[in-house]
Amino acid sequence: MAFPAMALAPGDKVAIEALAQAEFVQGEAPTDWKSDEVYIFECWATWCGPCIAVIPHVDELFDKYHEQGLNIYGMNVWEDGKDKAAKFVEKKGEGMSYPVAYVGKGGAFEESWLKPAGVRGIPHAFVVKNGKLLFSTHPAGLKEDLIVALLAGGDQETAAVKAIRDEEANKAAMSEAVKAFQTAAGQEDVAGMQAALDKVKELSPDAPYLDAMMIDLATTKKEWGEVEKLISSSSESRQGAMSARNLAMKLESSEEEIPASLRETIIKVLEQGSSASVFDYPIIAHMHFALGDKEKAQAAAKKLLGVDERLPVEINEAFVASFDTDEPQTIMEFRKALTDAMRKQAAEKKAASE
Repeated sequence: MAFPAMALAPGDKVAIEALAQAEFVQGEAPTDWKSDEVYIFECWATWCGPCIAVIPHVDELFDKYHEQGLNIYGMNVWEDGKDKAAKFVEKKGEGMSYPVAYVGKGGAFEESWLKPAGVRGIPHAFVVKNGKLLFSTHPAGLKEDLIVALLAGGDQETAAVKAIRDEEANKAAMSEAVKAFQTAAGQEDVAGMQAALDKVKELSPDAPYLDAMMIDLATTKKEWGEVEKLISSSSESRQGAMSARNLAMKLESSEEEIPASLRETIIKVLEQGSSASVFDYPIIAHMHFALGDKEKAQAAAKKLLGVDERLPVEINEAFVASFDTDEPQTIMEFRKALTDAMRKQAAEKKAASE
């Protein structure tokens, strides 16, 4: 029996019949909706790290509130093989005590739940009561006070559901605004970038990536003084260091005349940032080289040597040696060579173990 992939939104009825078509590796499918009880269908897979990380939380909710009317079902989705799910559940034992079903790829649950709800990532939880979808959310967001409110019903439930729906709607709007900004940035559409940035500010004035977006916009507008100011003001944050790295990559392929003070700021941020990375050395080296200080450029490049034994020595040495010439390896050339070498190492290691 197939079920139509119609849109599934909060307040809509859900197809309980689709659950019967899943293969339960633990427990069994609900045959009807018990009045005023709460049902959570938590979608997961064995290959999904975040899914595995949230299982203890979900299991704790089940153990604590099941007798009060909370029903939880683990829906193993997008998995290649029932055995993987069954072995995982068996190994978890009491740490995954609620019913678990193997859905796999395709089938009734995917067609009548996942696809209509627009689910593209997991973990993902459907929350149902009296046969209707209350809302969908990340299972980590299923806090105890929320569960208590849903079980209580009445005004408590109404307020809790509204808060969750508003939050999810805000997330969706934020995602669309960020996507619009990225699209506009790729087209160097300043007006589009500004409109999307304004929307993000409206939705979340404290969004952690606002600084990065403002830096991107100022860079597109070639307002170098503003770029320098923004990078300096966010220098102590992880996002500030990331923005400095991204900007450095853009400058490498740019033919624009960049103020020396901006390159100096990038160096300062990467050298003093709280989230410094070994991969910052090539960037710092190139910033010094562009400033005409070959000696400092060579010194920065040499910091790659011996700093991490996992990095292929020959690749680092070739990069350092290139600074003895007038045309050192670009950052992109270095990263590609490093990636290729590490992939080769991994392949050789795998072949040796087989």
